[in-house]
Amino acid sequence: MPRTSLLLASLALLISSLPPSPATAQPVLHLRRSASVINFPSGGSTTLALDPSPPTRADDRTIGNQVPPAGSAAWGPFLGAQAEAPVVVPEEDASVIVWLTTGRTGAMFDCAVVTAEVRRETTQGPVPITAGSVTTTLLPARQGGLDEPTIVPLVPPQPAMIQSGEAFSVVLRVRNECSDQEGRTIVLRYDAVGQDSRISFLDNCPGVPNPDQGDRDGIVDGLDNCPDEPNPDQADGDGDGRGDLCDPCFDTDDDGFADPGFASEGCPVEDNCPTVRNADQLDGDGDALGDLCDNCPAVKNPDQVDGNEDGLGDACTECVVPSANPPACVCTGDCDDADRCTADSCTEEAGCTNEVLPPFDTIRCRIDVLTAAIDVASVVDLAPRLSRERSPLRRHLARGRRAADKAEVAVVLRVSERKIRRKLRNLERALTRFLTVMERHARKDRISSSLRAEFAAEGEDALTTATQSF
Repeated sequence: MPRTSLLLASLALLISSLPPSPATAQPVLHLRRSASVINFPSGGSTTLALDPSPPTRADDRTIGNQVPPAGSAAWGPFLGAQAEAPVVVPEEDASVIVWLTTGRTGAMFDCAVVTAEVRRETTQGPVPITAGSVTTTLLPARQGGLDEPTIVPLVPPQPAMIQSGEAFSVVLRVRNECSDQEGRTIVLRYDAVGQDSRISFLDNCPGVPNPDQGDRDGIVDGLDNCPDEPNPDQADGDGDGRGDLCDPCFDTDDDGFADPGFASEGCPVEDNCPTVRNADQLDGDGDALGDLCDNCPAVKNPDQVDGNEDGLGDACTECVVPSANPPACVCTGDCDDADRCTADSCTEEAGCTNEVLPPFDTIRCRIDVLTAAIDVASVVDLAPRLSRERSPLRRHLARGRRAADKAEVAVVLRVSERKIRRKLRNLERALTRFLTVMERHARKDRISSSLRAEFAAEGEDALTTATQSF
């Protein structure tokens, strides 16, 4: 073999024997629910995943926790896949972007301390890589909680590497520092196109040098609503997908007319209906409010006064003064009593009503609520063995549902009272057994205190309905 060929062959052999260069961590890892169990290197498993693939669901998944005054709650860990080769953690700014809301009531104004910790999961347990926290406002979903996510900037990590067989994980915590000393329900929303909770590393082009890294605001360009202007808060006041700093037209309803006070070169005309799309800008009564958002479209009333809050302005309704007593105009607000097993409604004749469902419907509803709570419970709230298809909790709930169906048939068919009582006892026995088994596992710390309280409330209500309604 010629000397040159021998030299090239030797060089090729040397290069092939070198270990592969470590890969760079994925620029974005999304918080998702895995269809299969993911194993921790140190043992244990979860279905809460860190996935490089973005979610495709329209509806979000939720995990709710009770946070006592001056206390905190945790979500996660969300676990990535175990590395097949070493992975470098970028030594750059990063952020965790999460969608958090409070319950139906209990807004937290500048008193929610949100902390995110990124960890390296090893065979010996978790090793912190970086963390960050931010004090922010959290709102109920219906009151603006879904307008924008909470962004937690992370401290740039020290040089770190995920070794083969190890994995990334992320844990979220929220501390309640509100001065009113009230507990809060806080809900993490994730795994949906609209509520895409995620961790974002600044390196938006792993494996290819690009030191400019976009606008360097900690949000990768593919997800940045203002890729040429630094805006780490991703503020988007009009919700059109373009950040406020680079939006040529601040236009909430996206009809080409600017919100009042935000006229610009890109949108010179102010919208007479800023929250309702009305490209024709029709204003039949000439009160500077478009017909589509005017509570009196045929009567001029620029003040839009609506004393009874029935959606009709006082200028064009006979029902002006709100009243607590029907049949006056009393449908003035949200009639939701936070009980998923009552029928909530509001009429001009009766006002707010929260009608109790028929007994068997109530029992089945309580059982469905309990089953759904098991379905969405995190491994922190419920031991994985108790969420399995044949777990004792699920078995007793299934028996209770079958017993409720059989008891209802007996009542409808008017069989003998002795047979009805026997079927009702089967129903009561199944519900009692569920509560007993639940309490036993809760004492062994297999069920969190918050989930135990929910199980007890729904289960005892179902049992009370079964024992006192017939």
